[in-house]
Amino acid sequence: PVLALKSQTYTGKTKGLSVRRGLVISQFAGAQMLVLVTMIMINQIRHFRDRPLAFDPETIVLIPSLRGNDNQQHDKLSQELNSVSGIVNYSFGNVGNGGMEFYKNERVRHPGIISYADTTYVHMFNTTLLAGSNLSYDLGNVSSEVLVNEALIHELGIESSALAIGYIFTLN
Repeated sequence: PVLALKSQTYTGKTKGLSVRRGLVISQFAGAQMLVLVTMIMINQIRHFRDRPLAFDPETIVLIPSLRGNDNQQHDKLSQELNSVSGIVNYSFGNVGNGGMEFYKNERVRHPGIISYADTTYVHMFNTTLLAGSNLSYDLGNVSSEVLVNEALIHELGIESSALAIGYIFTLN
């Protein structure tokens, strides 16, 4: 009678795991996995929030500019920005707006984001170049010069940053 009140029945010796025990064990394992994944996510979010940046984001204002420099717009705006006290540095660009595909081989395309920036962009964000040099002031080379990040280098299958110099790929 006590076993019946506890919702247990005595059937003698049981072989293996019952369905009930299997469900309890799988529920416990699932709960442990959720706790572990939650702890990992908390650590990742904390890392993204507290990671050291090469610049102070509170001092940066991004002003979107046009891709081109028709009617010397950048020069006119540069003169105005230079006359404002408190502005230490500025850069013209259109950062992170264009979705593109990068490829060397037509059959293997890699999605990415293209940004247009001027020669002061690298200095303003205290970016360290792993290989090569900053963008040129020479307007004849503007269409053939690019700066790429490490993620694109790895995505294109280039072994090192130094090997990316002179690498020709297509934007679509």
